[in-house]
Amino acid sequence: MKSVLEVFWQFLGLGWISFGGPTAHIAIFQRHFVEQRQWLDMDTFGRQLALAQILPGPTSSQLGFLIGLQRGGVWGAWAAFLGFTLPSFLIMFSLALTLDVLNPNVWQAVLQGLQWLIVVIVLDALWSMSKSFCQTHLTKILALLSALAMIFVPSIALQLTILVLAAVLTGLWHNPKVVGLTEVEKPTSKSPIRLNLAAWSFLALWLGLPLLALVSWPNQTASSLLELLNVFYQAGSWVFGGGHVVLPLLETLLQSQFTANQVSSQTLLLGYAAAQAVPGPMFSIAAFLGALFWNSAPWMGALLATLMIFLPGFLLALAIHPHWQTWTNQSGIKAALMGVNAAVVGLLLSAWIHPILSNVHWDSYALVGIAMAAIAVRSKKVPMWILVISFGAAGFVLYA
Repeated sequence: MKSVLEVFWQFLGLGWISFGGPTAHIAIFQRHFVEQRQWLDMDTFGRQLALAQILPGPTSSQLGFLIGLQRGGVWGAWAAFLGFTLPSFLIMFSLALTLDVLNPNVWQAVLQGLQWLIVVIVLDALWSMSKSFCQTHLTKILALLSALAMIFVPSIALQLTILVLAAVLTGLWHNPKVVGLTEVEKPTSKSPIRLNLAAWSFLALWLGLPLLALVSWPNQTASSLLELLNVFYQAGSWVFGGGHVVLPLLETLLQSQFTANQVSSQTLLLGYAAAQAVPGPMFSIAAFLGALFWNSAPWMGALLATLMIFLPGFLLALAIHPHWQTWTNQSGIKAALMGVNAAVVGLLLSAWIHPILSNVHWDSYALVGIAMAAIAVRSKKVPMWILVISFGAAGFVLYA
């Protein structure tokens, strides 16, 4: 219980200050849990990150869930999810209830100041991760090619293709000196893979909810509830790439309900913009959409929508994680992970260029702000929450 509470409080603190989307979140996790807290080393962090990349849902939330799982078991994993998601959930739910009083100009001003800090945090993580994951000519080339591909042809499909190709290339060609393996594990006896409770739960919900939603229920409340559970669970099962991808899917799936509740497309776009502006995962837009979906009981709609959209990825993480350590000890799979991690460095580099650098409002304030952020971050003496408050306040004063 002590470890679970420790996980919750650590992730709750990060949930209030993790602005900038999944790229920045990964950088913050690497700095906080690898360098500062030393909960795991860079090799273990790389394994967890590789698993998070192949699961549906937001990568940073999956990574946080896996870090919590390692630190405090299953309850630690859920504590990490609750702590990291709670701040953005509360903000997005409050937004759904107070749409008429929101001033988007204030958010934009605060974000401009925070953007200076995000530029430096992600660059600092790129430097640390490249030293661990790009030690050979092959992995450096993979990282560079991945970055160039995503810069010139950005798409989620290409991102997944890059990760698969990198894994196949290094997995087949797993010469330790070429890939960067420090040691090659001897083959271990392979035990048969059995579906655990998490895997069966994922399949039962994935197959059962659509069937239940198709049934003509005499009670309208039960029908709406099943529709909400099914829509958000299916979206969480099929979406790779985070909130940027999930919003169009959810808007299509929920269109009839939103039309009935007189929810305009402008309101949905406002929620989308707000989800990018708040700290934590963009999937917290589910709290906003769930409250609008079930406007007769917005608290219930927000809670259920948020839980269901995250649940598929977490169930798959619990299903795969018991086998992950054994799989990644095999020399071929270990080499494949080196390729995946090198490609991830390239993907982070492309995200650092766009949208992070491209969203900075370049003026004299930005140059000074980024320089000050670089000094503060590299010193490793200033707590992250102080940096977030300081740079957010600077953006408000200069641009609001």
